[in-house]
Amino acid sequence: MIRAQEKYYAHWLTRSLPSDNIGKFTASLQDAQVDLTPHQINAALFAFKSPLSKGAILADEVGLGKTIEAGNLNPFNCEEIVICSYQFARAKAPYLKQTPWDLAVIDEAHRLRNVYKSSSKIANTIKNALADRKKILLTATPLQNSILELYGLTSLIDDYEA
Repeated sequence: MIRAQEKYYAHWLTRSLPSDNIGKFTASLQDAQVDLTPHQINAALFAFKSPLSKGAILADEVGLGKTIEAGNLNPFNCEEIVICSYQFARAKAPYLKQTPWDLAVIDEAHRLRNVYKSSSKIANTIKNALADRKKILLTATPLQNSILELYGLTSLIDDYEA
């Protein structure tokens, strides 16, 4: 009987669900030790229920759980969550582009805020590699010195709506 329960839980934890299914969201929070508020859950679900949505920016106070809310030759060709640095993503940009991501979560997204400048090589390479993928940008500081920084982050999600 215990073996059957183990199989059931293994299946339940690894099942594939559409991105707008509440079960997809709750499965990722099963072991998280955070106190989510209803507005956080509603905002995340709202961002992806629209058929026109290409992504979202979650910009909240430092330490409120943005990262938790949102984890072979081609290192991205796997069925698991991939975590990598910006430098690694830039170096492997062709693989990023060809991987059929369901969602790309970009943590510390303010590091890419100067993407509107041609001199921002890492930001532009990542932007181009993930251009056709849904993205969530996590940042505590979406705007520091110029409105162009917010424009830069917005253009990472959609060039035409920025």
